[in-house]
Amino acid sequence: MELTRKNGLIKAIILAAFTVLTLTWIVVVTVLLIRKHLKNKNNPKNETVVQKSDKKTETVKPDVPVDPKDLKHYSNFIVIAKKIEELCNTSDDAAVIQHMTTNGFVHTSANPLLFTKDDLSLKIGRPITEIINRVDCETIKNLKHPNVIETYQYYKFTANNSVTNDQYPVEITLSENVSPLTWNGGDHAQIKMVMKDVLEGLVYLQTKRIVHNGIILINLIQKWNGTRNVIKISNFDASVILPEGETTVHLWKIKPSWCYAPELMIYGYIGLKTDVWMIVLNVMLSMLQYNLGGASCTTLAQQWVNAYFGSDYYRRLDLVNLAQPFHPLFNNSNPNDLDHFIDCCLQIKEEDRPSPKNLLSHPFLTQSP
Repeated sequence: MELTRKNGLIKAIILAAFTVLTLTWIVVVTVLLIRKHLKNKNNPKNETVVQKSDKKTETVKPDVPVDPKDLKHYSNFIVIAKKIEELCNTSDDAAVIQHMTTNGFVHTSANPLLFTKDDLSLKIGRPITEIINRVDCETIKNLKHPNVIETYQYYKFTANNSVTNDQYPVEITLSENVSPLTWNGGDHAQIKMVMKDVLEGLVYLQTKRIVHNGIILINLIQKWNGTRNVIKISNFDASVILPEGETTVHLWKIKPSWCYAPELMIYGYIGLKTDVWMIVLNVMLSMLQYNLGGASCTTLAQQWVNAYFGSDYYRRLDLVNLAQPFHPLFNNSNPNDLDHFIDCCLQIKEEDRPSPKNLLSHPFLTQSP
């Protein structure tokens, strides 16, 4: 009996303890649920709980008003560009020129249309859309180098002229205003400076895989930097971007001209060293004008090209002896390092020419007079 009573008492104690624990757990859970309910009621799910912060709220500064005379700002440039587009659709170049000059621009060129105002230059051109991988305006705008013209804004459209019933692409670019390249004939020191500047620009362009394909005198400009005139490369109308992993690109639809490199005249392609040929044939030979017996350098350069390639620049391989070196014949002798520089650049095979980067270390450019 005594043992039975003890067992019953133990069971009663255990049951009571279990009951107390159960009730305690129920109370705790109930309290937590009530608190959560009250919290959700005061802060609905679609509201964000604002966290207190010691940080001060910065006052948003108002936008600085745009100077209406600042054409570099897109909002001002696009007004002019849209007006030009309207005139291209409804009238002719004369109307565009009249509108621009009325608004304070100076007309400086007819083909392409070129205007200047203060420190700016505005060009209205018709791009050669047949060029494969042609450099677009966005790429040109992003070019930043002291020996490449700086472009601030651009706008392109397709003109549908209601007067002539013509349809053609138009590109408007706003760039820095610079001066045409000027030189003293036969000044070797100036020739070195020009060659160095242009080659530096070409080295930069090659980092972007750009072949300019238009290194001629009118596409080189100069700007005073406080010490000297810095030469800049401009006009990318015939320029291309080489495809990734490629060193050449074919331009079969481009009509050959004597000022182009042999690979374009004969084979219809351009490459990374195309500009090397052009910088000597079209620029250096002109700057050596005093050595040319008083004749026009352009005329003589064209005569040299015609004598080698023939006057028909349509890839007439039967007229060209590529084994024969191409070398201009000067009436007066030049320094040996200058002659060597010319010979290096005027190699018929593109792959035989030095790169712009390598040319910068040529003795003609590195040695003092």
